[in-house]
Amino acid sequence: MKTKLAWMALWAAAALLIGGCMEQTEEECLDECGVGCPSPEYWLCGEDGKWYCNDCEMECYGVVEAGDSSGCPECEEGDQRPADDGCNACTCENGQWACTLIGCEDPAACAADCPDGCPAPEYRFCGEDGELYCNECVMACYGVAEADDPSTCGSECEEGDQRPADDGCNTCDCINGEWACTAMACSDPIEECLMECGDGCFNLNQMACMEDGKMWCPCEAECYGVAAADDPASCQVSPGDPCVAGQVAWAEDGCNSCECMEDDFWSCTEMACPPEPTAEIGEMSECKGQVRLASEEPTDQTLQAEYDAATGAVRVTHTNVMLNCCLAGVAPKLTFDGQTIEIAYEEDYGDEGPCHCICPYDLTLTIDGLASGEWTIVYWADGEAITATATVP
Repeated sequence: MKTKLAWMALWAAAALLIGGCMEQTEEECLDECGVGCPSPEYWLCGEDGKWYCNDCEMECYGVVEAGDSSGCPECEEGDQRPADDGCNACTCENGQWACTLIGCEDPAACAADCPDGCPAPEYRFCGEDGELYCNECVMACYGVAEADDPSTCGSECEEGDQRPADDGCNTCDCINGEWACTAMACSDPIEECLMECGDGCFNLNQMACMEDGKMWCPCEAECYGVAAADDPASCQVSPGDPCVAGQVAWAEDGCNSCECMEDDFWSCTEMACPPEPTAEIGEMSECKGQVRLASEEPTDQTLQAEYDAATGAVRVTHTNVMLNCCLAGVAPKLTFDGQTIEIAYEEDYGDEGPCHCICPYDLTLTIDGLASGEWTIVYWADGEAITATATVP
């Protein structure tokens, strides 16, 4: 009897528990899920052909997840949306989108049939897309409605602003929210620069070697932004080398000239080149007695140069040149750069060696073998150039 009563008590407790679960509503069950609904691509397709936010929601409805999501509809019956082409319309039928198939006209082709001309920006139509349209016809072709607030269509610039035009010579002013630019014919700045150069160079002696390996008139090279070469000899050429017809250059010997012919090869003159110019010291004074330490500033120096018709040489007089106090002799050294000669002196100290002092000397220098033309003689003293010129006829 006791055993029977115990079993009856257990069945009653089980019945109460089962009855409590069965009495929970779907709404109460969903509240216990306690999560939101993700985007549609993460929904679960149930065997009843409906979409559920998650497995908790599906369990509340007593539905099992389907093995294939193709059984769930794409949309809700009666829903509508624009088609992807922008002109047809779609309606949800039997869980899928059904779209009309009207032939869509190209907006640009449609706008071509609208009235010609476009008014100033303040008289145009502002579309809901923030763009300005010339008239209502064009706006309709693009399927855009007119905006309630015209200020939503921005302007290109602020009234009164100015800027250079893209061509670099015209100017633009902001008028009615758009750039209006002058339309003057623009001249080429390089051509203007070349006009200022005049007739250019008449011979190679007036030209200079540039970093591109070609001989240029210096003014024209500046117009094109071409710098001078570090080594003037880099522009010298040999007969038979390839070139561009019309170019000119010095030959490798530095005295013959070359011209590039129509076959695009150099043709050079074959004159006998004069001997290299030579220089020798003529007269030289003793130390003038103003002995100074080598670290002190030198005295003022001067150069004078003149052509001696009797000898055909250029005579240079150098006063107050600062040299070592203890000299056995001096030898001149010449460096040529076109028609410019830089002079320097190699000092001979004999067996005694140099002293720790310098003093001023006066000397004359004879330079023989110079070609015709104006020559500039340069001596560098304490970082400053002392110059003189002489013309060889």
